[in-house]
Amino acid sequence: MGVIPEARRKGFANEIMAFVLNESLALNARYATLQASQMGKGIYLDMGFEEQFVIRNYAVHK
Repeated sequence: MGVIPEARRKGFANEIMAFVLNESLALNARYATLQASQMGKGIYLDMGFEEQFVIRNYAVHK
């Protein structure tokens, strides 16, 4: 999920995530997994997610 810069820090990401998680619970989902950027990490930690590992991306430069 991404929020355009002008709309950031207004609670939209938190509201969207809460909606998605509540819908998942209503459908009896047992797990929720996500991949967060550094910018979004705090939102997910505040919602009760915990960091399990770090994914690193590498690129070959010619």
